[in-house]
Amino acid sequence: LLGDTRIAFLLLLAASSTLLTGAFYAEHNFSLFRELNRMRIQDWFPAHWAAEPQRVWWVPLLFLFMTGLGINTFICASNRVARLLAQRKTVSTGRFYYLMTPSMIHFLFILIMMGHLTTFTAGSWQTHPLESGEKLEIGKNGSPYRVQEIQDRFFPQTSAMHDRIAATRVILAPSDGEPLQLQYARPV
Repeated sequence: LLGDTRIAFLLLLAASSTLLTGAFYAEHNFSLFRELNRMRIQDWFPAHWAAEPQRVWWVPLLFLFMTGLGINTFICASNRVARLLAQRKTVSTGRFYYLMTPSMIHFLFILIMMGHLTTFTAGSWQTHPLESGEKLEIGKNGSPYRVQEIQDRFFPQTSAMHDRIAATRVILAPSDGEPLQLQYARPV
């Protein structure tokens, strides 16, 4: 029953509906949900559940649906692999790998979901206020850097995100060596 594709369809529908609902809440409560970029879910959720359950009620529901989807996908893909392995000698090697591809993709999907869960629960973030010309140490025993330049790029005025920073470029100058440029998708 847990590996049934009809259950998968219902779970996908429920997860999609929950994500859509969550997108509306996140759009109207940007700073509340932005905190998730810097906090573990187990630190963020209890505080906001106690203070404003009407805004975060959908988060545990999403985790529930995604967990069910992960279990369903694993069982479904495992059953398919077991069937294909039983037929291994009756099909050509090329066809066997061709038929195995969807199951391998499903296992990769589960691995990606587990990676996101790990980031949400075990991640560690540091936030440093930056000002041009100031000294900065990154990490516990990090080398000192001087903030050489800070440049913010904002979303266009036609965007729903207008007046919010789209990306920040920071140039850090070490005491010796080449300056280090940090920007979106290139964290230190």
